[in-house]
Amino acid sequence: MSKLIAGLFIVLVCCAFLVNAQQGRGTILGAVTDSTGAAVANAKVSIVNVDTNDTINAETNTDGFYTSPALNVGNYQVSVERSGFKKAVHSGIVLEVDQQAEINIHLEIGAVTESVQVTGEAPMVNTENGSLGQVIANRSVQELPLNGRNAFALILLAPNVHSNAGPLQSGFADRGTSLSDWSINGGPNSVNNMLVDGMVASNSYYPDLNADLAVDAVQEFKVQSGTMSSEYGFTLGGVINVATKAGTNSYHGTLYEFVRNNIFDSRNAFAAAELPFRYNQYGLAIGGPVKIPKVYDGKNKTFFFGNWEQYNYINDSQSITSVPIAAQRN
Repeated sequence: MSKLIAGLFIVLVCCAFLVNAQQGRGTILGAVTDSTGAAVANAKVSIVNVDTNDTINAETNTDGFYTSPALNVGNYQVSVERSGFKKAVHSGIVLEVDQQAEINIHLEIGAVTESVQVTGEAPMVNTENGSLGQVIANRSVQELPLNGRNAFALILLAPNVHSNAGPLQSGFADRGTSLSDWSINGGPNSVNNMLVDGMVASNSYYPDLNADLAVDAVQEFKVQSGTMSSEYGFTLGGVINVATKAGTNSYHGTLYEFVRNNIFDSRNAFAAAELPFRYNQYGLAIGGPVKIPKVYDGKNKTFFFGNWEQYNYINDSQSITSVPIAAQRN
């Protein structure tokens, strides 16, 4: 039994390492100045993920600038300390996919034991590059009605996206080539790229999607186009940049089933009978800190998230037509 627990612990640690090694989703940067507008060098900057308590430490350079490494999307707090100044704390920062949130902080003269609290979201205006983008946030992913519950059907909410599949592009019956049949920024459908947590998830040969993520597994995604950074190669159209959900210090989960059935439908007025139709979509999702009783407590350190989903689809089709009457045949 102890060997089994030890084995599970090693697997969880390896998974945690792999999660930390994935490409980040956004960056927090800015300048630290005093009351006169002069740069404050060598100030200590702490960037804290509010949901996981993960802390990134940085320091301002000689020009007063600081920047973070790549960060997962989520809620953040930035605090700055420097001797001779009051501690400044900027909270309420919501970092989105591929966002470079500029958080400039002004320090006031005083003791470090004193603090100045500032609350406000990160600015939404992109001043760092020339790319265009539309973020489909988590609330839209979770609450908007989707026939088939595939989050990528919401790509059509971006203003520069055109569907080549028409109203059937919902992911209900076809979650592959039909769902990926977009034209972004006027480009053909085969030159778009999809990234899931920094990994390429598109098949340009068909084109097709190599990732069929459930609604409960997607945190948010961004439809990008225009003049993008060189890291987004392999595209003449646009990039779908997806961030999946991650565990936090609190346990959260869902257990669900969605049903469509012919017993809820009326008969076609021209059909002799009502044909069988069965669609059951069910699954579960759960995330939180990794805990092994009396062995390991992963709060503030190690997290997990998992989602499993399955759907069963039975559908019959019928043809309704007409034949010439006797007068027409004569």
